[in-house]
Amino acid sequence: MGNFIASRLISGQIFIHHILYLYGVIPCFSKNLSLSGYLHAMITKIISGGQTGADRGGLDAAIHCDLPHGGWCPRGRIAEDGVIPSKYQLNEMASPEYLPRTKANVFDSDTTVIFTYGPLKGGSLKTATYAHHLEKPWHEVDLSRTTTKAAIREIMRWLAGDEKLNDYDKYVAYPPPLACILNVAGSRESQAPGIQDEVFRLMVDLLIEVNPAFKKFYRLTTGTTG
Repeated sequence: MGNFIASRLISGQIFIHHILYLYGVIPCFSKNLSLSGYLHAMITKIISGGQTGADRGGLDAAIHCDLPHGGWCPRGRIAEDGVIPSKYQLNEMASPEYLPRTKANVFDSDTTVIFTYGPLKGGSLKTATYAHHLEKPWHEVDLSRTTTKAAIREIMRWLAGDEKLNDYDKYVAYPPPLACILNVAGSRESQAPGIQDEVFRLMVDLLIEVNPAFKKFYRLTTGTTG
């Protein structure tokens, strides 16, 4: 019931944004109607592969804010710590391998954000490679080189279609759409201890910033409401 109400509220806000754009109240920032200023693409769903670390941090944020979540995981719900907990509403792939679900989550989402401690490698690098090949927008956040607050501002600029954060020579993709399904990917917990909790807190605060329906929640990094 909560997910249904949240989705209705988000749909209403997206409709209002479209009306404001059509009547010239707000300008168009990019070729697929991402908005300028402080109006950003709203996240309507978070998906991931359910691995420990960044994947679950994103899913935990969606659950915390009662936002729809999902995604693909390996057959048997395999993860590095055993079986992915049932609270994560994921679909199983036919394959028990990690890469098929990585590609499926990029394909089924509108855009992907990849959280790491350090440069892209392993599955995180494959995620970026799939996004490039599928011509999907993606953005990397190296949490070892930025603060949570700065990372949130950067992601918001990216969601708003800031071309400085969308290198179209690097990959052929449109900016994130006005309402987007966000794929959260990145380092697993064993390779980046603490990243799951950091991504969880960052994503909750990001959802509060970009989704007006979530202003009632407390920011986890400052302890204030939206």
